[in-house]
Amino acid sequence: MSSIVFAVGFALLLAGVTKLETAAYVNIPAFLCLVGDASYTIYLVHLALEGVLLKLSMKMRLDEFAGAGATYILVLAGTIALGCVAYLLIERPLLARLRRRRVAGPVFS
Repeated sequence: MSSIVFAVGFALLLAGVTKLETAAYVNIPAFLCLVGDASYTIYLVHLALEGVLLKLSMKMRLDEFAGAGATYILVLAGTIALGCVAYLLIERPLLARLRRRRVAGPVFS
């Protein structure tokens, strides 16, 4: 029962925030918009990027110097940042190209 109440509560909260955003009462920072736009790319590449960053942090013994919590935060931030880079370099240009192709019409007639 409590999980249903939480789900409905969060759905109503999200609907309210969405309404505030569309009415221009809330200004979303540009970097959060970028993370939102890149969320699918981040989802697709996060495991590979996280693995690479964790291996690099182990090689550099980052957890010994910064601690486990700081290492976790750095790997998390690095994974999100590199996912955004993948979005900017791969997904966004690909989508723009596909959009132009669709407007131009079919390739084969």
